[in-house]
Amino acid sequence: MRTIVFDASSLISMSTSCLLWTLKKLKERFNVRFVIPPEVKRECVDNAMHNYRWGLGSERIKSLIESGIIDVVDPENLREVTDEFMNFANNVFEARGKAIKIIHAGEAELIALASLTGAETICVDEKTMKLLMEKPENLHMTLQSKLHTKVNFNQDMIEKLRNALPTGFSQNVIRSTEIISLAYSEGIMSKGLGNISDGINALKMALWSLRFAGCSISSQEINDYVKMLG
Repeated sequence: MRTIVFDASSLISMSTSCLLWTLKKLKERFNVRFVIPPEVKRECVDNAMHNYRWGLGSERIKSLIESGIIDVVDPENLREVTDEFMNFANNVFEARGKAIKIIHAGEAELIALASLTGAETICVDEKTMKLLMEKPENLHMTLQSKLHTKVNFNQDMIEKLRNALPTGFSQNVIRSTEIISLAYSEGIMSKGLGNISDGINALKMALWSLRFAGCSISSQEINDYVKMLG
């Protein structure tokens, strides 16, 4: 059974866009397991439910956990691997003599959980984590442009990051937009929305909704998805 580990950003994007329901359909169609670590649950459920802005979304996510669509997994050594990974990650880049904190506990725990459980895929909507996993040199340039100052890149820390994980950086990194594009290609989107006639436009609007909700996807990428699947 394939396992996908979600971080808080991707679940919040899907909840805000009213698209969480697709996970149930995808789980049934592909016999896939959706999991999150305890820290992600604290971020997008326990803490968010007391916030007027995010409370409703947290209830939606909580409902999927209680119904078994999403599993909260806490394996042995999770905290130890998380702390080591977060320490290395937050010392990869330095500016003005100080280390730049680029990830928080939920993101570090996401990666640790994926590695400890052998999960093939992680779903994360934030640009920083995706770049750190796939192209840290591009993250270096992004930080330098954003901070308008010289940023030092410690390549040795990247190797320590990989070595801190039992499986290294072996996971596929996807976003909520890839989840929804798959749901569309499988006919799940059109059926779930009442067999709408203009399905490709619904996909386009769903992808834009995810972008506005926080998913790191460009307008060009949205157009490419619509062209490819239309």
